[in-house]
Amino acid sequence: MAHQLTEWVWDEGDPEEIYFLEEEIASGTFGSVYKSIHNETGIVVALKITQPEEDDDLSQLVELWILKHCDSPNIAKLYGTWRRGDETFVRLISVLSC
Repeated sequence: MAHQLTEWVWDEGDPEEIYFLEEEIASGTFGSVYKSIHNETGIVVALKITQPEEDDDLSQLVELWILKHCDSPNIAKLYGTWRRGDETFVRLISVLSC
């Protein structure tokens, strides 16, 4: 797994140009989750934005790897990840009704 973590492939583009962040729906110690709308398709998604500490990079990559490979109806599915400066953007789920 360690090799796979160092080879993590981030999505291209600026997530704030791809999605419109409509409203914050949750926040916590490690960041916030926003109800967001894809600018081209209008699909509503949950977009998590975190600012991990430098020593938390590995922990964050482990979390992303688990989300990417987990197939459970009880765990949010990971659909995309972006990195911009010290922020990490994670598209977790499509929000069909909010």
